[in-house]
Order: sequence, then C-alpha cells, then structure tokens
Amino acid sequence: MALSSPDLVLHPVRSRIVHSMLGAERRTARELTRLLPDVPQATLYRHLAALVDGNILRIVSDRHPVTSPQRGYALAEAPSSPAGHRHATVYLDDTEFAEFARHLSDLIDRAASRTAVPGRRRRLLATMAISLDSDP
Repeated sequence: MALSSPDLVLHPVRSRIVHSMLGAERRTARELTRLLPDVPQATLYRHLAALVDGNILRIVSDRHPVTSPQRGYALAEAPSSPAGHRHATVYLDDTEFAEFARHLSDLIDRAASRTAVPGRRRRLLATMAISLDSDP
C-alpha cells in the first residue's frame, strides 16, 4: 500500500531528509549521510526510495563512476500538489516565540473552525517547533 504525502513526510527520518534537501539543487546519498550521521545508511536508502516512490523527491542524476554510484536527489516540483512543505529557521527569544505560537494557534483555530462545503478540501496541517540550541 502506497503512503500518502502526509504519511511520507511526517515520519521523523523522512522529514529530516526533506528538510536537508531545502535550499539545495541536488544532494547525493553520501551528502545526506554526512548531514544525518545518526541515520544508518540502509535506513537512509530505504527512506529515499519511499520519498522517490511518493513523488516527494526525484532522481536528477544517476552517474556511475568506477568507484561508486552517485545518484542525485532533488525535491520534486509539484506546484499543483495539495501538499506543501515549508521549513524555516528563526531566531526568537522565549517571549517572541510564545507570541509567534499564539498567532499561529489563532490562524489554525480560525481555519479549523471552517465547515466542509463544496470546493473546500480537507487538509492535514502539522507543525513542529524544535529548539536547535542547547540551553545556556
């Protein structure tokens, strides 16, 4: 059974792979291995294959030098896709983050209060905020 786009990208490892692809024209599995050193190589390849099969990633080059194959991956371009991905790194102190979270929560609450009518699609919105710095 094929996974839906949300199921594909909501998996922690696949989400990290997609995040690692942002801002890059292409990345090889070797580059991703360096960016995600805690992900075993076999696991990385399995998740790359799932993301390609799910049209989240596409293969942009498949060179086979004598020493090792180098397959390049890029985010698939799907402007009409009902799923979108957006990652951003922001610098906010705790007060600024609390204000941001309140505004975001208000937007989500307004959208969630809308009822199903013809022309509206049901969409899954998932948010995740992770502190990238250790506490001082």
